[in-house]
Amino acid sequence: MLEKVISENIDKVLADYSNLLGNRKDYVGASDIGQCERKVVLSKVENVDTSAEQKTVMLRGHLSENVVGDILEKAGLYFKRQYEVIHPQYSFIRAHIDFLFQAKNGTKGVLEVKTTTGIPDEPYMSWVLQLQMQMNLVKLRFPQDEVKGAILVLDLSSGEIKEFNGFTPNSNIFAVLVEKAKRIYEKVRNNDKQNLKTEVSFLCGSCPFKATCPEWSGDEQKVSDDIRRLVEYYKSLAEDEKELKKEKEAVKQDLIKVIGEGELKFNGNKVTVKNTVRKSLDSKALQKELPEIYERFLTEREMVYFRVD
Repeated sequence: MLEKVISENIDKVLADYSNLLGNRKDYVGASDIGQCERKVVLSKVENVDTSAEQKTVMLRGHLSENVVGDILEKAGLYFKRQYEVIHPQYSFIRAHIDFLFQAKNGTKGVLEVKTTTGIPDEPYMSWVLQLQMQMNLVKLRFPQDEVKGAILVLDLSSGEIKEFNGFTPNSNIFAVLVEKAKRIYEKVRNNDKQNLKTEVSFLCGSCPFKATCPEWSGDEQKVSDDIRRLVEYYKSLAEDEKELKKEKEAVKQDLIKVIGEGELKFNGNKVTVKNTVRKSLDSKALQKELPEIYERFLTEREMVYFRVD
């Protein structure tokens, strides 16, 4: 019953949060800047059905931000929530900052909160670009003040929290981001869905436009350093795992030579070696000899096929 109530009313809650940000089709936000241009443009010009899972993830982000705000208030920190900054020359470029702090000397602190499963060693480039847009817009609003930025990441599955800090506005990066925002705005305003730039990122897996994306239809994709490092790291772990399995088996055989058959006990450790018989079902033989029974008891379950070459 509660699942039905939540699924039927989650849109109302998300709409309340969305109303605070205004119609996102009318402007290019800082969160748009860190994403693939094609995804951003198509999301603004096409009506896309959001899955229940994606809605839950969106709601999770809003709720986590509220929790962080409550904690910071309890700590006695002064800040502004969802502070809006607009580019003085291009009013369609704007940002809604999660938390804007101000020190006594006027220094402004920009904090972006992210929720994820598994915290990366380094912040994703999309996060960094979003923060750069925010910091630079704040700098334009308060040119006389120093501006700093940080990204607070919460892993809700493990409870881990990590802060990436030390960011400052970079005018060269900002200039590139402004040009990107101008391209996006023109494409949306003209309902132009042709020749959209693509970027492979961690957001591709959940992109509703991936099936028709030209980036994924070719022989190879242009990947970011984030993804390249991740693939290489996985391959190194797989190689380490292979070597560890070999070493583990060698140690196992050495212990069997020591014990023969029986138990070795010391300092709370116990190593047991005994000869046993393990029974298993020959599924291929069953399918051949009794195909009807095999089909009758055959079960299916969804799984993710994953391989790295």
